[in-house]
Amino acid sequence: MFRSVPFISADTIVNKAFSRGAKISVKGRGLRAIQKRESEKVIRAGSVIVGSLYKVLDRFPDIDRLDDFNWAMVDTLVGVGVVYDHLATFRRTITAIERVRETSLKKIKKTAREENIIRFRKDAYGKYASLMRSLSPTIEEFNDMLARLNEIPPVSSSDYTVVIAGYPNVGKSSLLSSLTESHPVIASYPFTTTGINIGTMDIKYQRVYVIDTPGILDRPLAKRNTIERKAISAIRHLANILLFVIDGSRDSAYTIEEQWNLLADIRSNLGDMPCIVIQNKIDLDHEQLDADYHVSAADPSDMEDFKASLVERIRTDPAFEDMRHFRVES
Repeated sequence: MFRSVPFISADTIVNKAFSRGAKISVKGRGLRAIQKRESEKVIRAGSVIVGSLYKVLDRFPDIDRLDDFNWAMVDTLVGVGVVYDHLATFRRTITAIERVRETSLKKIKKTAREENIIRFRKDAYGKYASLMRSLSPTIEEFNDMLARLNEIPPVSSSDYTVVIAGYPNVGKSSLLSSLTESHPVIASYPFTTTGINIGTMDIKYQRVYVIDTPGILDRPLAKRNTIERKAISAIRHLANILLFVIDGSRDSAYTIEEQWNLLADIRSNLGDMPCIVIQNKIDLDHEQLDADYHVSAADPSDMEDFKASLVERIRTDPAFEDMRHFRVES
């Protein structure tokens, strides 16, 4: 989504602008030729700067048109207000560059002295450079912001998405690998040190995303910071089904009570989202729990049966059908 937006450098843009301006040559001699040459330099250099900034603005997605999940992710990672401020600063700089260009061209046109023509062009170049120097800190912040936005996973609220949750080491990664056709893609985020794992399933010719969220939905809300809480809010806009994995084995690092409490905590924050509780590691010495499914993620036959059941549930979900029709109509 944001990967088509270029990273930029104030120095690079200015050097490119002045280099392009230096290549301007005009046939003829006398005052008119000098005026035309220096005017063209002012126009060319200004156009390079303005064009470079417009390239960023034109390619940057319209934040107000983002789906709920991606809007929430932008707000979580960098803050929507910060995005607006940076883009507004670019627009103000464009306006200032264009004002310098027009003012300088008028001065060059009105003067009848060669030294003044050269001076007015140099003044324009100096103001161009000064404006870009003033913009440089914003550009650096923008590049940092863009790098973080490029980490947003390639999913949206219009995609059918299954989210896997549960304490660490209960078998979420194994479940993800068993459900999806390809090796999961791991995306790093500022609010999780382990990354978000994304896999896909194809159902009725539509891609369904399956996401494991280590570092987000793996501990009680009370133990999270503000950024992590915002991330949970973003997940709420994305998920259609929650798969909650419980390790019922005797050797689990977490008690059964702790795991049920985590589920209750997650449910209270994700609203009325459908939830499937999966007891994993039944191949080990375990306590039988009141879960929807009892599996061993290490057993292919268990996972084939569970996947078939999950696929059927997704196929018959009205939300899935609505998304399929939306995709076709789009």
